[in-house]
Order: sequence, then C-alpha cells, then structure tokens
Amino acid sequence: MLKKIIILFFLLTINLFSQTITGKVIYVSDGDTIHLISNNQKYKIRFYGIDTPEKSQEFGLEAKEFTYNKIFGKTVEVDAKDTDRYGRTVGVVHYNNGRDLNFELVKNGYAWWYEQYARNNQQLRMAQDYAKRNRLGLWSHPNPIAPWDYRRGQRSSKTVSKQVESSQKIESVVYVTRTGKKYHRSTCRYAAKATRSMPRSEAEALGYGACGVCKP
Repeated sequence: MLKKIIILFFLLTINLFSQTITGKVIYVSDGDTIHLISNNQKYKIRFYGIDTPEKSQEFGLEAKEFTYNKIFGKTVEVDAKDTDRYGRTVGVVHYNNGRDLNFELVKNGYAWWYEQYARNNQQLRMAQDYAKRNRLGLWSHPNPIAPWDYRRGQRSSKTVSKQVESSQKIESVVYVTRTGKKYHRSTCRYAAKATRSMPRSEAEALGYGACGVCKP
C-alpha cells in the first residue's frame, strides 16, 4: 500500500512540473518574466535557464523590448519546469508554432545562459557561445556584468554610504528615448517611454542633455 502511495505521489509530481500552459500574454515585466492568462487564470512566468539584464543594466530595456515585440498579445505555450520561491511558474516559452523564445533571447545576446539552474542544457550553452563569438547584444561590451552579480552588487550598495560609492566611482545609469534629446532618472515620467539605458557619461557623449523635470 505504501509503495503504491509513493508511486502515485511521484507520478503526480512529474505531472505537476511537466504541464503545458497555453495562454495569451497580457504583460511583459522584463526580458525574462511575463504574465499570461489561461482559462481565466493568470500566471506569472519566469523563463527557464536564462537571465536577462536588469532594466537598469545595459541591454535590460532592449531585452524587454525583444520579448515584448515577439509575444505581447499573442498566444504562447509554456513548458512548465518548476515553481520558484516567488511562486512564479518557471518554464520554456514557445511561440509561432514552436519557436523557443528562451533560446532566441540567449542567441541574440539579450540574455545569459543561467548555468546554475540549467547546467546540462547544451542548447542554451551553444546559443550563448554563438552570441559571444558574434559579439551580439550584451556581448558587444568587453566586460558584461552577469545579472546575478549585478543584483548582488545592488544589494550590497544599499549598505554603503554615498561617500564610499563616490570613492568607488559608481556611475549612475540614465534612460533615453528613441527620439528625445534628454536623459532621465528611472522615476521620471518621461522614462516610461525609454527604450535604452546607459551610463550618464555615455549619454552626454552622445549629445543628450539632462532632463529639466527629474534633474538626473
């Protein structure tokens, strides 16, 4: 009897983490996180095996735009792998008759292969190798910072004084729009239309001026 219960539990567990969720994408949080609705139920999906730059990093907004342009408002299939500690469904997102968006984000240089959580995924490894060789997206930068290292640095910086930050020459990130001539803080109302983030010095070198509203 006990053996049957164990087998049943095992089969239910496999079924739980091998389900396919088909639904319409209603919101794109960032490059690797979306919201969809399926059978009147909402799901928050975290892409399996990849990690896109944070929105305050270089190529963070571009990664979000890539995902948005590919699937927003469309019906996708999610091959659910797991549930993370935040309650999000972790899975592989397929669109346009089976195209693997997780793979495409990495191959085009908009995401890192999250080796810690997908160590044996050779497809993602090869996609990242391809992006590196061709210096695509984030790999066009000589020393890109992995999102997990960036987040660790952000958490650490909260405990560091402004004086120490200044001594370490931590440069602020600003946001620009496609057609505008100003750069903005992330909290500025004009930053909602931003399509690119960059260091302040780069924005000034490109001829952008400081926004008079948020005064970055």
